[in-house]
Amino acid sequence: MNIQNRILRVVYAKERECLIASDVRGRVHKFDLDLNLIQSSPVVTYDRPVNSLFVYGEYVFTKDRFGSIGKWDLDTLEPHIVGPHTPDLARPVSAMAAAVEAEGYPAELSSALVGSCTNSSYEDITRTASIARQAASAGLRVKTPLLVTPGSERVRATIERDGLLADLEAIGATVLANACGPCIGQWKRDDVEEGDVNVIVNSYNRGCRSSRSR
Repeated sequence: MNIQNRILRVVYAKERECLIASDVRGRVHKFDLDLNLIQSSPVVTYDRPVNSLFVYGEYVFTKDRFGSIGKWDLDTLEPHIVGPHTPDLARPVSAMAAAVEAEGYPAELSSALVGSCTNSSYEDITRTASIARQAASAGLRVKTPLLVTPGSERVRATIERDGLLADLEAIGATVLANACGPCIGQWKRDDVEEGDVNVIVNSYNRGCRSSRSR
């Protein structure tokens, strides 16, 4: 289910000129005025729908269906990376550099993947293409292989019609067929040898070692 389909309450944060929303899973999200997702609060372990939402200054106050009150600093809402190998390990992007050093993760990404059958709607691809256009306007291209999998033939045809496919390819991304692939391990990699430790980042739901990595 897309984030927009989970939203329960939306309020306008005048001082930040953005929209703040709560969802059925107990998370808080920040959107721009064009309804593009900017940031989200961390993933919670148990679903606790947030039914009340109030913005005051730099803070968001929430109340879930069990009566628990939450307070969020708007500056703490930032993208998170989950993993490796378990969905229970979530960190804000700002904490990843320290995690790489502490855990001994490889510091360079070998591939970035967007899509899979569950996270590759037209909306998802639109966000990716928006970032691609910003990169292109700055004269940038991808340094790490970027693979994009549309969720269906309809999505693929629509992103081609609307120019999103061209936006992605303009920065060096590869748009794959709308079929099962890296998400379930159907990914013949020529960039690493069997047994090489490497890191990929993706928008998939799967996070186990055998799904994608060698």
